[in-house]
Amino acid sequence: TRFSARGAAAPLIAARARFAAEWAVATRGAQRWRVAAVMHGAAALLAALVVVSMYVFGLAFDYRAGWDSTWLDAEQVQRVLAIVFAPAAALSGIALPDAAELARLRFAEGSAGERAARWIHLYAITLALVVIVPRLVLAGWCRWRAERAAAQLAPSLDEPYFRALLRDGPALPDRK
Repeated sequence: TRFSARGAAAPLIAARARFAAEWAVATRGAQRWRVAAVMHGAAALLAALVVVSMYVFGLAFDYRAGWDSTWLDAEQVQRVLAIVFAPAAALSGIALPDAAELARLRFAEGSAGERAARWIHLYAITLALVVIVPRLVLAGWCRWRAERAAAQLAPSLDEPYFRALLRDGPALPDRK
């Protein structure tokens, strides 16, 4: 970049630009899978950091769990929670509240809520099941695809061009 495109380095700059363009086209399959692997890994990491932050802040602050809704009553909220947290509750053994218990947790009714430990556990398990594990699986699959695509880029050293380079190039040292 220190040389002018009109000076003596112009052919070198043009060759470098052409190589970069051709290389980008030749490796776009592998690069696409590498980028996808990084993005899936980043999504898993972000979700894991959310889980960690819930636990860390839970050590220092008293999180309270409760609810309010303009449209839903306690029975409807219980049905939604049963759908959303069913897998996490089944895996952890943490019981979901029934409609009567949820009615007591409604902030509009003057409740102060309850300690949020069980809800933090349910959220953490749900994030692990829905985001972290699937994204890590996808990241691994994309990495495998990137490695396959990159392996197809390797030139065959039996090609005449490479044979001529090896024949006419400097002698390789003997390995004993």
